[in-house]
Amino acid sequence: MVFPQFDNMVFFKKTLAALTPLGFEDYSSPDDACPSLGLAVTNNILIQVFIDHISPEYRHGFDDVNVYMMAFDGMGDQIVEPETSTSFKVEDVMAGVAKILATLRT
Repeated sequence: MVFPQFDNMVFFKKTLAALTPLGFEDYSSPDDACPSLGLAVTNNILIQVFIDHISPEYRHGFDDVNVYMMAFDGMGDQIVEPETSTSFKVEDVMAGVAKILATLRT
């Protein structure tokens, strides 16, 4: 984790624990606006789940979106419509990830 003032660690850890069985791991990068979890679906496809801060002063432009889920190709381009959650609920993240995985399979 490269975000020392991250104020949402409890949710981050709960989400990581729920997604770890699917192969997700901490993909946080200091180049990103907030911490993230990632899953390399193939050599060319990455699903990334960005978890925002709770405190408004640390948020980075996601407005009312608390969790942003996206899939990228090997060039870093989005390849499916992103899923979002306005809550900090693990089950909402799981549902969003499931939708992305289902879309990638079609």
